[in-house]
This record gives sequence, structure tokens and C-alpha cells, in this order.
Amino acid sequence: MTTDLELFLNGQLDDSRPLPELIIDHLGGTIMYIDQMDGTRLYRLIDWVYEIKGSASKQRHKPWGDLKNTIERLGDFNVGEFLSPLTMETPGGPQITDFATAEGLYAITQRMTDRSPVVRQVKDYLVKAGVFVDDLRTEPEQRDELMERLIAENPERAMEAIVARYRAQGKSDLWIERRIVGMQKRNKFTSALRETSASSPNYAQATNAGYQGAFSMMKDEIVAYLGLTKQQARQLRDHISEIALQGIALYETASAEKMKIMKRALTPLEQAEIVRTCARIVAPSMKALAEYVGVDVLSGQPLLTTGE
Repeated sequence: MTTDLELFLNGQLDDSRPLPELIIDHLGGTIMYIDQMDGTRLYRLIDWVYEIKGSASKQRHKPWGDLKNTIERLGDFNVGEFLSPLTMETPGGPQITDFATAEGLYAITQRMTDRSPVVRQVKDYLVKAGVFVDDLRTEPEQRDELMERLIAENPERAMEAIVARYRAQGKSDLWIERRIVGMQKRNKFTSALRETSASSPNYAQATNAGYQGAFSMMKDEIVAYLGLTKQQARQLRDHISEIALQGIALYETASAEKMKIMKRALTPLEQAEIVRTCARIVAPSMKALAEYVGVDVLSGQPLLTTGE
């Protein structure tokens, strides 16, 4: 069945307004936004969540308040990473209100339940518009879980959108091919974490264990080392070297195999230790290759050499 938002998308591709405004306008709602000095546009979350949930509540702030409390209680998504609290003047005096960029709105939308048909349509719309969560998530496992579902549901559409996105960034076809293979291997890794976990898997812990074993750095340290912006950090693996990508794919593949072969439920600490051990085994080869080629193992940038 074709949804209203799909029909809307087909007829509005030449509209230059930002996507959140197109969606809210189509729903017949309103959303407050503020343009920052650096040109960043921030949207009020109270309005976004209220409108796309199709809420009938007389208290406009309630849907966002409830959703924020739920996200913080679950503790598996750092919502604060996407929030920009601003002080607003209200009839009752100054009040701190949550705002977010368009990317933040999309990330938070993916944490909403699908009980509302409007939420389901908006999620579907974002997917069909090529707005993938790999652009949005702080933690790569969230990106990969959605990517896995998208590829399974409609492989051709998903791959076309991924390829188009990377080509727009100036990436070569060879780089894109290897990146897609890396995504598929990452999907197998996160699936293994889920399938072998004795409780809820700690994806961030396992991911950082791998980085620590391979590069002696946690994710935040790698981001600082590479000098990435907050936005770039959300797509960390788009900014590391080919050697590092291949090494990560290798130790995550080996980790997934090891976890499955053990044939028992594993604690998050056990899973993390398996990943760390596999990464440590792979690390010397990565470093030796990078040194031989003459590039930094993480950035891929040429190493400085001294003349004779």
C-alpha cells in the first residue's frame, strides 16, 4: 500500500525546504525553529514529536517529555548527544526547551514506537528519501541494525541509496564496494552479539573493546586523534583508512565466529573480551602493513619522512 507520505515524496522532490519542514507541513502541523549564528537550524522537539505521533493530548509538551523519559530510562541511546537546550521566554517565565538539528530529529524518531501510523509513515518516508540512520546514530550498532533491516526488505533500493550517498561525497566505486562489504560484515557481528548474549548486548562496549585492542584507543580518542567534527564522528568508519577498515572487518568477523562456536550465552564482559583478543591478534599485521606502505594506520595519511 502506498502511504500519503510516499505520494507526497514523489511530488515534492524539487522543494528546497528542509525535510522536517516538508513533513510537518504535509501533516498540517507547525514546528518552531531557530537559526543559529553558524547557519545551523534547530527545531523544537516538543513540536516534532507531538505532530508526528499524531497526539491528541491537550498538553503539547507531554509526548516529548514521555519519550525522553523512556529513552533515558532504557539507557541504550545517548539522546543528550542530539539535544541543544535553549532558554525560551514563556508566560510563566524563562524555560529551558529542547531543540535539535534535522539529524537529531531523525535519530530520535527511530527510537519511537511504531504504534502510531504517522510514525510508521515518517520512518518509511525517511528511508525512501535516503535519510539513513548511519548518518545519524552516535553508536554504529544502531546504524547497522537499521541498515540490516533495510537491505533485507529492499536490497536494490537500499544499495542504490547507499551508493548514491557515497558518490555524492566523492568516494570511488572501489571504496564504496569495500564499505558496503564492511557494513555487511558489521551486521553479522552485531547479530552475533545479540544471538549469543545472556542479556541485552552492550554494543558500545564490544565496539570500544575492539578499538582498544586494535589501536589502543577508545572511540572518543580516535575521533580526537583524527580531528573529526561531532557530525563526522557519527560516521567514524567513513573517515578511517582502508587498512583500518579491513582490519576491523577481520577481527569482528573472527569475534562473531568465536562467540557462536562457544555455543553458550555470554555476558557483555565476555563478549567484549573476545572482541578485544581478536583485535589484538590482528593489530600487529595492520600496523606492519601501514608502516610498510608509509601511511598512518588510522587516517591513511602519508607518514612524514626525513630526507637523506
